[in-house]
Amino acid sequence: MPVPARPPRRRALLAAAASASVLPACAVEPPLRLPPGRPWIPARPPTPVLPGGLGVGDERLVKNGRPFFIHGFNHWAAATLARDDVPGGWDGVRRDLDDLQSIGTNVVRVFCGGEGPNDFYPSLAPTLQPAPGEFDPKGVAALHRLVEELERRDLHAILVLTNFHPWSGGLPQYMTWADRAPPGPATTRWMTNYRLWPFTSRFYEVAAATAAFAAFVRFLVPQFRGSRAVIWELCNEARGFDSQTAPFDTWIARTAALVKSLAPAQLVTTGSQGNLGIGEGNSVVHDHESPHVDVVTFHLWPPFWDQDGVRPPGNPQDLDSAEVRIRWHVERATKIGKPVVLEAFAYGRDGFGLEPGTPTRHRDRYFDFVYGLCHQLAADTTMAGLLPWAWGGDRRPPRPPEPWRPGDPLGGDALDEPQGRASVYRGDSTLAIIKAWAARPVTGTRRKST
Repeated sequence: MPVPARPPRRRALLAAAASASVLPACAVEPPLRLPPGRPWIPARPPTPVLPGGLGVGDERLVKNGRPFFIHGFNHWAAATLARDDVPGGWDGVRRDLDDLQSIGTNVVRVFCGGEGPNDFYPSLAPTLQPAPGEFDPKGVAALHRLVEELERRDLHAILVLTNFHPWSGGLPQYMTWADRAPPGPATTRWMTNYRLWPFTSRFYEVAAATAAFAAFVRFLVPQFRGSRAVIWELCNEARGFDSQTAPFDTWIARTAALVKSLAPAQLVTTGSQGNLGIGEGNSVVHDHESPHVDVVTFHLWPPFWDQDGVRPPGNPQDLDSAEVRIRWHVERATKIGKPVVLEAFAYGRDGFGLEPGTPTRHRDRYFDFVYGLCHQLAADTTMAGLLPWAWGGDRRPPRPPEPWRPGDPLGGDALDEPQGRASVYRGDSTLAIIKAWAARPVTGTRRKST
């Protein structure tokens, strides 16, 4: 079925938004690079489903034979906070889960625990893998503790195996372990990340780096293969970046197959940010064409892509750009017949405010619009859920807008971003918006096309 048509009154605004590079290069999808004789999308191999776990049926997520719609939340730091050597962290995580369940959350997205000793850039500490092939028992135990708690609560977790960005170690750390020296940090966070992208994207062709990551996967995934709570994600916001696109596609296919071989009854997704533009090395179709990838993901950051104050919260263009990007990705996921999840989206507080307690009137309006659109699309497409970025709970940044420093609380923001910008705190009015949408039934009518 086609994606439902938008209301006619919005078309002129959306055309103007698209022409203003709201969705760079998304209008041009490169042709699929499939081997001769390969079908359009390979058939998904039969997959067992754990009792009480998530599966895929009729191009939708299902649980116990019934459609399942993700009303989730990003709580990337939960596994780190669950460690015994983080004072008060585990009690805080349980309070967080109480709060999240009270607003209807059924899935949390969690980073497994990070990599490295913080050699080149300020990054997460402590980590699960402080050196290649060395796994901190406290970090491993914390992840087990968290997953067991989620099972007890009948919640699910998207466990993110690594990160493209350096703030939790991630692929840059695997590259440095492979004796590849990264470029030095620039004067701003944005330029540092931009300079790192070509370096990090070479990961897919560096045998020592990919082997170290595969060893981590072989160590970790089998420990949770029997958990009904777990969904696996390969990498947060991985990308090919220009000339590395083909090695990136190959890495996704091989890594997804590896995870499926180790945990055949659990779902696998990529962590793809979706199409970003020319040279970024992402394609929502190519990134998810492997039969071992069960769920399509994309992220929504238009207000943040305009970078640090260019477009203030509350600009009407933000709703139009969100609608363009969501509809574009959902349409393509529906064509390839896989459930699609808006895995991360965020919006700033009023007036660029970063202090806890700053009003969130514009964010509430934005979230209400995004939830409404995703619910609407779920009726006739493979739209399967959404997760805001990110839960901060009662942890507050000590020096907003400065980036995180070791010893600071782990809130909802990425550690290299202005702290407080995207965090959703206990007591924010946004939670009432999320709770109201989670309480509404999501009725899907789509059936697999023939």
